[in-house]
Amino acid sequence: MQLESVFLEKNAQQKIALLRVLCQRAHFGITIADLATQLGFTYQRTYNLFQELNADLADLYQKTPTAMRKILVAASAQSVSLDRYKIQQFQAATAWQFFDYAVQGHQPSLDRFCEDHFLSHSTLIRKTANLRTFLAHYDLKLLYPTLTFSGPEARLRLLLQQCYWQVTQGACWPFTAISESDLKRQYQQFPRRHENPLAQHMDLYLLAVSRLRMAHGNALEHQIAHLLPDVNAYFSANQFPHLTPQQLAFENQFIAFHQAAALRFGHIGLNAWTRRKERLTLATPIAAKVLSALQRNLLNPNDPGHVALQTDLGLQLNLLRVLVCFFSLGGDYCKASDFDAPVQTTVRLNQLSMRAYTFVTNLPDTPEYAALHSATRAFCRFVTYVLAPTINAFDQAVRLKVAVILEPNDLLHRRLNRFLDNMSFVDRLTGPDALQQCDFLITEVSMLITPQTQAFIPNYPQACLIWDFDANAIDYHHLHQKLIALRNRRLVALSPSLAPDA
Repeated sequence: MQLESVFLEKNAQQKIALLRVLCQRAHFGITIADLATQLGFTYQRTYNLFQELNADLADLYQKTPTAMRKILVAASAQSVSLDRYKIQQFQAATAWQFFDYAVQGHQPSLDRFCEDHFLSHSTLIRKTANLRTFLAHYDLKLLYPTLTFSGPEARLRLLLQQCYWQVTQGACWPFTAISESDLKRQYQQFPRRHENPLAQHMDLYLLAVSRLRMAHGNALEHQIAHLLPDVNAYFSANQFPHLTPQQLAFENQFIAFHQAAALRFGHIGLNAWTRRKERLTLATPIAAKVLSALQRNLLNPNDPGHVALQTDLGLQLNLLRVLVCFFSLGGDYCKASDFDAPVQTTVRLNQLSMRAYTFVTNLPDTPEYAALHSATRAFCRFVTYVLAPTINAFDQAVRLKVAVILEPNDLLHRRLNRFLDNMSFVDRLTGPDALQQCDFLITEVSMLITPQTQAFIPNYPQACLIWDFDANAIDYHHLHQKLIALRNRRLVALSPSLAPDA
């Protein structure tokens, strides 16, 4: 799902799609007809959208429409921020204004909101139909007469954290009643905190959301998981004197739970892995049991990624975190991967998702497994999302073998080699046998006379690129687009267990 479809009108969604295309391309001479073809819109519709987009951006960047148009049709609209424009569109959308008012407003009133925005109740209900569907997916509801939320408080806070993050992407601080600088200073004093800047931002957003909910009289009434040891005092009785000691303990436990269960990537040592696994297992013992069963049954010994599933400590810990979240929260919950659904996938990942689906349906139909049975497809999608980098790294069917046949000059070609090595699905080939195994050739004019290239290029004219030693950013963009297009031809439609819920 895309958050734009939840809160924005169709016209705003199409303008964002148009700007995304303009920001991604890297060449001169694009026309309205080209944009219309790429977006699947009519010529007149695309022209009207471009005019509206140009006016919006001229207002956002305080430029004249003529100056803004020159920026948009430049080789790459790098000075235009898609994130800033999305924020502008969300802030102008009735559904988002209403949602934000319900979350942050002081004693919010339905009648007052409708009067301030010159709306009837029926019009507001119509404009927020997608919002109600979105909330219902996570067993949440917005009660219009009182502008309060009903449903599991922990799931609501995770949803609010993700919504505000997806809208702003860190480009601005969205919480008007909470000082970002004060919260950052408090966060830096916590004994346990993330080192990754993105993870720190997510922690700050959840702390802000929790403060808002508590300030409005909405405290956690239930323990999310078994109490974790050594929970920090994220919130104190001095800050929230109206909370009971038990509620305060639940609040601090929730933040500790979020920090422990958030996905982390990168190398992890055995000692750290042991400590974190014990901490998560203590919180939700059933999760470790299901993880062991997943390791035994999800992949066959000859499948790509089987060895990593048994030996990669970081991967195992992330799968345990996924399980801990589903069990502790009683089912599906709002997470970043919900807004990152692919259009296509690989055959291997489709097979993996179907195996995960079969694995869950074969679990005993008992209360301890109810959280997975109630959200089988969501669980399969998330497990596949976590395993995808590992599976794709070992799946030769979707990896591209790129032969680099250039004059020996490490200094000139270092940037190209680094660029290719940083593409997760590319294997760079060099040496005399490279052309016999490659899917794509990068060479230069001086090498066209060699027997190997003379044999390859006539047979595969679309699978080669003549490289210039002074290549610029546009050349690298073209190379990236060619390799992405070549890889996409190997992708297939999503299986039902990976497709987003209707």
